[in-house]
Amino acid sequence: MFLVMLFGLTNALTTFCNLMNDMIYEFLDDFMVMYLDEIVVYSTSIEDHVVHLSRVLNRSREYKLFIKKDKCDFACSEIIFVGHLVSMGQVRIDLKEV
Repeated sequence: MFLVMLFGLTNALTTFCNLMNDMIYEFLDDFMVMYLDEIVVYSTSIEDHVVHLSRVLNRSREYKLFIKKDKCDFACSEIIFVGHLVSMGQVRIDLKEV
């Protein structure tokens, strides 16, 4: 069993995106958005955030997917997502990307 995507796999990105969509379908737009390999879990309170993260991490474990802790940020009030700064009620362009 492989732990990483095979380089020789045809349409590897499509295969990965389909797997991710299957895994998180019930969470999408409820408390989660995804673009390629970037996942954002958003919540209105820290208590909800803990519950949402738990659900996402448990689901990834069910699908035998691993998340690198050093590539994650938890409980942030502002994040960079697909070239935009996202915070409570605001989305603006990251000026470093312009």
